[in-house]
Amino acid sequence: MFFIFALLLFQIVPNFCGPEPPFPMGNCGLYFRDRIETFDLTEAELNVENNKDQTENERRPWTVVLLKYEGRIASVRCGATIISPKMVITAASCFFDEKTKKPLDMNDYSVVLGTNDPMNVTEGFERRLSRVMIHPKYKYPQAYFDIALIELEGKELEFTMTVHPVCLPSEIPDDIDKWEGRLIDIAGFGSEDGKTLLDAISMQGYPYSICDRNHFDDEDLTDLYREKAKIAMPNKYQDNLGCAKQYNRNEGLCPGDSGNTVGNDEDGRMVLVGVAQGVLLECSNRFPSIYTRTDHKDILPWIWRQAFDREFFQFGRPRYDRYYDPDDPDDN
Repeated sequence: MFFIFALLLFQIVPNFCGPEPPFPMGNCGLYFRDRIETFDLTEAELNVENNKDQTENERRPWTVVLLKYEGRIASVRCGATIISPKMVITAASCFFDEKTKKPLDMNDYSVVLGTNDPMNVTEGFERRLSRVMIHPKYKYPQAYFDIALIELEGKELEFTMTVHPVCLPSEIPDDIDKWEGRLIDIAGFGSEDGKTLLDAISMQGYPYSICDRNHFDDEDLTDLYREKAKIAMPNKYQDNLGCAKQYNRNEGLCPGDSGNTVGNDEDGRMVLVGVAQGVLLECSNRFPSIYTRTDHKDILPWIWRQAFDREFFQFGRPRYDRYYDPDDPDDN
């Protein structure tokens, strides 16, 4: 009896006293140099990798593209980001028709991974969509909770130097302005001139008050932009949104940039802090670019549950349980 009690105590006590393990497990968000170390390469192969010029895809192997087909013709619809061997994350608005406001057929989409140019058939590979999960609080064409998960068809992804998952936030911050002043990396395939190459821009995170003021109270707002802002954000700026802006360059998000990776470096890893939101795209830096926060209390637990299922429910997560309501259908 004493042996059984001691064994149980040995298993239980660390769950209360020991440090909480990271979730999800795995080598997520690793940059090029660190990723190399995860593969069994010879010294000669390591030397080649370390001294070659990196492609954009090798710098950001988590950023992929969502294509939409019209017959046999494909075009860039949105950006997306790998978060697990079966899941990528994007904007929910990517699956709605701008004119009819109705949802589109997921069978008209595919995801291309491991490429600098999705229109180059010699690069990367394509996967169809098995399932699309839109955040339960999203209402098109509003900007709030504009986030969706895509389960890919086929076997689990094999992670390589050009296909690698980003990290998800490890906590839900109490500070709404956690990302103020931080360098935000936004990567995707959209463009103003129709190019389909993977590209990235760096922006500075802005505080909640400036995001709100710049979209509603700025004296320079045009009537068209004011109208678009009212449609996208009828309840003004909300805490499930974040925004960022380039400091001294006139560059912003363009068509095809909805769903783009919005990342920030934390302890030498790329963490997905948001998903680019595309309702107010202007292809300029006149207004801060909006993104849906992945670290919001109504978003991050939902991502974990949908993307990691059994792993999430087996995980000892005391700091997350305060956001979990078993009687709320959105939480199950």
